[in-house]
This record gives sequence, C-alpha cells and structure tokens, in this order.
Amino acid sequence: MHFRVFTPPKDHTTYYIYIEYQYGSENGIVPLLEKFGIVNYELVELDNYEQVLEILHDKKADAGVVNRIFGNRFQNRYDIQRTDIIFNPVELRFAFPNHAPKNQLLISRIDDHLARMKQDPSSYLFKLINIYFQENNYDFFGDNVLVLSDTVEPIDLTDEEKKWIKAHPVIRLGIDPEFIPFEFMTDKKEYMGIAKDYVCLLNARLGLNMQVAGNRSWTQFVEMAKKKKIDVFPCVGITQERKKYLLFSQP
Repeated sequence: MHFRVFTPPKDHTTYYIYIEYQYGSENGIVPLLEKFGIVNYELVELDNYEQVLEILHDKKADAGVVNRIFGNRFQNRYDIQRTDIIFNPVELRFAFPNHAPKNQLLISRIDDHLARMKQDPSSYLFKLINIYFQENNYDFFGDNVLVLSDTVEPIDLTDEEKKWIKAHPVIRLGIDPEFIPFEFMTDKKEYMGIAKDYVCLLNARLGLNMQVAGNRSWTQFVEMAKKKKIDVFPCVGITQERKKYLLFSQP
C-alpha cells in the first residue's frame, strides 16, 4: 500500500498524506483538497499506514490520511491529534438472490435487528466494533476466536482434486497486514480478521494447508505474487491492473 505526502509551496509548512487508491476517486483526497483551496503540492511515497503516523509524530508533516479503523487502533501510540475530517466513505450492504421468495422477510428482519443493535451499547454489534476498533482487544470470544468446531463437515472431493491437494502440502498466502478488520497482523505478528476465519474454514472443509507466507508488507506480497512466489490472496479487490497477474474467484 502506497501513501503520498502533499508538499505546499516553500512559503508554507503544511504536508498532506493520502492513500494511493483514494487519489483519483470521486470522494478521494484530491477533490477534498481542491474544496479547501489547496492546489500546490508535491507527491512523495511512503510504504504503510504506520509510517504516516510516524512522520506526523516526528513533525515532518502536519496532516495525514489513514484508514479510519487503523487510526482508531494506533493513534494513541503517537503524539498526534485526530481531526473530524472524514472522506471517501464506504457503504456496506447485504445482497440477496433476485426474486427469492423470502427476500423481503429476510431484509426486514436483518434491518430490524441491526436497528435494535445500533440502539443498544451492550449489543454484539458494539462488542464486535470494539474488537476491531480498539487496540489489543481480541479476546471477546475467549481463546476460541478462530478455532473451528470438530464437527465441521468436510466437502466431498474428486480423486483429481485430492491428488492436487496432496501435491500441494502448503498453499502460500499473501495478506494485507493493515486491512483491518478484514485481515491484519497483530502486535504479536498473529494473522487475524474476517479473512482468516474463512481461511480456517476452507482449510478444515477442504483439507488444505493455507499459511501466511511470512511477515511482509502488502507491497512486498504484491511483488511476490507477480513472481509467483505466493499462491493466494484471501482478501483482495479486483482491478484491471491486478488482472494482469492474478486470476479471481467469483465474489
């Protein structure tokens, strides 16, 4: 993941940092800067979210942009002050098959339960938010947060599929160590997040052995993928550039 620093004219001291994929988007940092009348800047690349917070802490920049969840978890480690500026929001929705007979019933019930949970600070919704938004708070589910039940039902495989799995005893994963809450590495270098949950499930049901290929940055994993030194990204967005060196499963 690349970041860039906005440097104003020499008679000013403000720097702005933004995430590369938000650069040209309609709700990205550049349109926002233009709305504030900031038009003169130079671009400088950083490697990860943590470097953004470090450069702010060291007074080498005055403003930085990071993923909101990452900022919530790590801002207290640094001598920085959070602003109220939020941009490039993402809306998450549930999807249902077209014309399924129980669609409206399911939609109404999900909406009702979500509305109830939003009004109850003690609900599972807020407890889950605390897991992923608060630093070092992974033990809400106890020691079994990623342990699958012994009763997980295996999937029947063909002889050809079983032969392929036997020939590939380890499947190398490339992960984004800062893509909270979907996937991330903890301070103890433990792989966590939603993606790991279904990696564990796939391992159990298919008899696979998918393992993270070391402690590396997202940029390093991307380069490894281009050189075929990893096999799978468990959580990655589809782009035309990535289609040049990756094959994508169905969403």
